[in-house]
Amino acid sequence: MTNETSTMTGNESENSSSWLRQYPGDEDGSGEAVYREIVDIFERVVPPIVIGIGLAGNAVGTSSLRVAGLYCRGFGHLLVAICVSDAIFLASLLPMWLGSRYGRRYDLFNSDGWCELLSLTTMSSNFLSTWFGAALAVERHLAVRRSSRHAPAADDREEASTRTFCGPTRTRVAIVALTVLAIVVYVNMVVNIGVVGDGGAPRCQPLSPAVDAMRVLSYVDLVINVITPNFVIVALYAAIGVRLAGWRCRRRRAISRLAPPLVGSDDDQDVSPTEVRLIRTAFLLQAVVMLLSAPSHGMRVAYAVAEVFRLPVPAHDGVAGTLQPVAHQMFYASFAVPFFVVVASHSRIRRSVVLSLQLTVQSTWKRWYSSCCGCPSCRSAQTSAAELQLDSTVVTSETNR
Repeated sequence: MTNETSTMTGNESENSSSWLRQYPGDEDGSGEAVYREIVDIFERVVPPIVIGIGLAGNAVGTSSLRVAGLYCRGFGHLLVAICVSDAIFLASLLPMWLGSRYGRRYDLFNSDGWCELLSLTTMSSNFLSTWFGAALAVERHLAVRRSSRHAPAADDREEASTRTFCGPTRTRVAIVALTVLAIVVYVNMVVNIGVVGDGGAPRCQPLSPAVDAMRVLSYVDLVINVITPNFVIVALYAAIGVRLAGWRCRRRRAISRLAPPLVGSDDDQDVSPTEVRLIRTAFLLQAVVMLLSAPSHGMRVAYAVAEVFRLPVPAHDGVAGTLQPVAHQMFYASFAVPFFVVVASHSRIRRSVVLSLQLTVQSTWKRWYSSCCGCPSCRSAQTSAAELQLDSTVVTSETNR
């Protein structure tokens, strides 16, 4: 959570958000000028693309994943929750980018009220997105265990596989509980944040009496929002992989007739193919998000370790300064890709999403056309089209006779 870290700590060396970061000076020659120009072009072009694509994808995912055959599962509820939290995060970043590019007139982030609100939405939505991903791993782990222990007959497997321990009702309760927890935790942190002038341009940062407390809270946030959920996700998917590997090994042995399948154990039943496909989708989603977030999270851990042990902080120039904006934009892109990864990795979800989009477009077109046909000329054209369709129907019926 790089942008939130810089807001909470108030340390300029940790102000790692590329949109709000101060550029190094240009006193030594043209090298710094070239560096500043490259970074300026990069930050002018990439952020609006990431935000625009991410908001569009998450908006489509929030509406279309509800009808993609997943809403009877906890899996579908968690995907929708991830899309909503990611959309809130990207929408909160948009005013920050507008203010940094177009001046004080559009700088909502550094104004009273908006400073606290945007800080709360960015921190809480990032927390929710991370822990919804961890909850998705928990849901997949429980689904595999229950599917392998209670695999039904072949004709009832698809229906019973939806009734996992982590079903829709319990998943909704978990989503609400995480949301309330995020709001309660980060409201207490936002109380210590405000707009500070300091004789210059006003900036949204920790208030003077709370700088030390916010620095400590940033370390706590690093543990609960980066280290712990990533450890949980890796451990759960490793356990799922071990269970699926054992199942496939027993299946190969049974097919090759070299040894009979084990009977009487908890793992003697097959895992539903539907569950396997959903596991693959969840794993690919989390792998892409973690890969995009890894450089930014690594930089944040490095800054925290350097400050705790009083080590020299890497300079914001040279190779490190050039890679830093790229790392931060990769982190922001991790909030834009979930819907596209899900659609690309699961053919049934892709077909359902495409069908729902087609129905939405057709419904919109029909409503627009019906409102347009209120004029006499459109009404006569519609009547002629209806008569032509009726005549073709009559001709077809006569031919069939």
